[in-house]
Amino acid sequence: MKKVLMVLAVVSVCSMAMALSVSNETTWTALPDETQVDLNLDKFDTSLGTLTGVTLEVRTKTIGAEVQLDNDSTEAQTGTGKVINTVTFNSIVSTVDSSFQAITGADISVNETQAFELDPTSGDPVGEFNVTTGDDYAEWVPGDIEKFVIQEINSAVFGQYEGTGDEFTLSFTPSMLTGATFDGENGHFEGSSPNAQAYAKVTYEYIPEPMTMALLGLGGLFVRRRSA
Repeated sequence: MKKVLMVLAVVSVCSMAMALSVSNETTWTALPDETQVDLNLDKFDTSLGTLTGVTLEVRTKTIGAEVQLDNDSTEAQTGTGKVINTVTFNSIVSTVDSSFQAITGADISVNETQAFELDPTSGDPVGEFNVTTGDDYAEWVPGDIEKFVIQEINSAVFGQYEGTGDEFTLSFTPSMLTGATFDGENGHFEGSSPNAQAYAKVTYEYIPEPMTMALLGLGGLFVRRRSA
C-alpha cells in the first residue's frame, strides 16, 4: 500500500507542477523586393497536452545598404542618408496579445537615417554625383539592420494555433529603398539596392496529458529507487 501511495503522490506532484515547452522555427529566408514571401510554422500538436502559452517571434534583417553623398554647392550643407524597408506583414492566425495589439509591419520595418556635415565642393563637376577624396563627400554603410517583435499571444485565440500536423503562414512583402536629402542646393547621392531576410519562431507552453505525466512521474521514481 505504501508503494502505491508513493506512486500516486509523485504523479500528483507532476500534474500540479509540470509545464513543458516546444518550439518551431524557420531559417533566415530571402525577401526579394516588392515580392510576398510566406513562412510556415507548425501548429501545436494537441496530443501532447493542454496549451497554456504561445509566444511568436518575428524578425527582419536589411542587408547591404549603402548611401553616398556629394555636395556640389559652394556652401557647406547637411546631407542626410536614408535606408527604408517598409514591410507589409500578414498572418492567417491572430497575433493579438493580452491588450489586443497585433503584430504589424511597422514592428519589423526599417526607417534609419544618418546626417553628415558636408564641406563646400572640392571642385568636382557640378550637377552630378562624384566620389571625391574631400569632405564634400560622405559614405554611409550601416551594416545589417535587424528589427523584431516577440509577442505573447492572447489565450482567447489559442485555438487558431492548435492542429496536429497543421501549419500556419506568416507573409512578408518588403519595399526597400535608399536615398538622401540635403538642406541646400546641388546635393547629389547614390544608393545601393539592399537585400532583406525574414525569420519566425513559435514557442508553445503546455501541460502534458495525464498519461504522459504519470509515466514521467514513475520514471523519476524508478530512477531514484535504483540509485538508492
